[in-house]
Amino acid sequence: MKFYFLIFLPILVCIQGCQQPKETVRETVVVSDRSQQTGGTDQVGGGNGIDGVPLDAFISNVEKSQGYITKIEPLIKQLSQTFPELAGDFYHLSHQRDWYFVPGKLDSISQNILGSYAPTDQIALQDTNKVWIDKLQFEKMNLENQGILILHEMIMGVQIIQFKHKQDRCIAKASVFIFEKDGQILFQNEKSKCRKTYPILNGTNNEKFDAHTIPYDAIRRVVSILNHADPDIEEIKALFKNSGIRDYTID
Repeated sequence: MKFYFLIFLPILVCIQGCQQPKETVRETVVVSDRSQQTGGTDQVGGGNGIDGVPLDAFISNVEKSQGYITKIEPLIKQLSQTFPELAGDFYHLSHQRDWYFVPGKLDSISQNILGSYAPTDQIALQDTNKVWIDKLQFEKMNLENQGILILHEMIMGVQIIQFKHKQDRCIAKASVFIFEKDGQILFQNEKSKCRKTYPILNGTNNEKFDAHTIPYDAIRRVVSILNHADPDIEEIKALFKNSGIRDYTID
């Protein structure tokens, strides 16, 4: 049985702390679970590509992106001391999701659904396993806005983790060991335990999911706070708790 669900996120327009006010970042998130049909295979299997290049070839290591290096990497280091659970989620999303940088336009979402009052570019889409980025649009951005876009995907991904299968949530939780002494060894051991404890990847925890309850305003607020040099961690934790962005006590 197939099931579908969507999360729509309005425009992110030069959030607080942006140093280049003349530019805008436009991003929309789409979350779906279609038995892995989206982005790789058709209903009975078979390859897909863009301009003669298989989609598999567009999977990139987001950590090599200059936007990631300049904004996300130092933020993870900072959060590892002040909010290690969130830093662990960022590490998890960087390593456990496929990031596709494709040379072309992504499917557009209706402006009425987005609640947008101006035409927007579809720069990014995200589902429970993959992040899609329009490489052509992405490369037009300066490093600041590239970092903001990736940060936004990270926070949306943090929200989505709560609706993933238990193995994924377990590995995300184990990612905090990365920041300890001999962290890689500790993390690999914990990850192995997660896979043994929850061996079946059974999709999303869909029975708890309601797209209408996604706290869009709070998510944008978190991105805005994290975009400051000295983010207010207590405010972020309060937003996480009060808006249900991420509950680190559920597993």
